[in-house]
Amino acid sequence: MLKNDRVTIINKGIGTQDKFGGYIEGAETSKIMFVNMQPFSRELLLKKYGYDIEVSKLMICNLDDALKEGSVVVYKNKNYEVKKIPWDSGHFEAVLNQV
Repeated sequence: MLKNDRVTIINKGIGTQDKFGGYIEGAETSKIMFVNMQPFSRELLLKKYGYDIEVSKLMICNLDDALKEGSVVVYKNKNYEVKKIPWDSGHFEAVLNQV
């Protein structure tokens, strides 16, 4: 697997409520990873995995706890949300949609 694309994975922490009832945002964590990024489409996702959601990229990378559904992936100054991780046997195949 070629890993020649550099991405930043961003996860927002769970927020809490202060003593006055206001919302305090959780800490944001980020991690740099090298992945294989490929164009992808809703039609290919439906054919390959059976999911019918809007997607624009397929990201293939090593297993990592930082990557989960809902994570934000920054790739070439564009933000993508991880919609599904349909394959996780030895490596991740995550499908992303630009936000």
